[in-house]
Amino acid sequence: MAEGSFLGGFSLYVEEGRLKHTYSFLGLKLDTITSRDELPKGKVNVRYEFTADKPGEFATSGTSRLFINGKQEAEGKIEHTVPLRFTAYAGMDIGTDNGLPVVPKLGYAKLLPKYFKGTIEKVEFDLNPQKLSTEDLQRMYLERFAGAVRN
Repeated sequence: MAEGSFLGGFSLYVEEGRLKHTYSFLGLKLDTITSRDELPKGKVNVRYEFTADKPGEFATSGTSRLFINGKQEAEGKIEHTVPLRFTAYAGMDIGTDNGLPVVPKLGYAKLLPKYFKGTIEKVEFDLNPQKLSTEDLQRMYLERFAGAVRN
């Protein structure tokens, strides 16, 4: 699964039998965590979790975790998330990565098969959204914009 590109995005993928997650902070810094164990054969449930240090704030830090069949396999710190949103040009891909890769050096951009040949039964996203009003969102965006302009 990939969202965005090396200019800002994230990818959950398998490399050399291990589950990995990479987060690209605007192409300036890559944070990658890798599972301790290789993925088992057969049906597998994988999960990625991010817990923001300051939920609801842009550019916050947080903790990344990888799980295989419910068992935590990796944990790492992301110092900064993007200040606004990822670009819209790359989009989200599941089972392939049609755009520019999140990890420029990564072999998945060059290796065949480019498409996952197994079965993906279900993909879930639980964003645990805060209950923000339209006014709260507008205020947050205006504060972000004003801060960027001042700098």
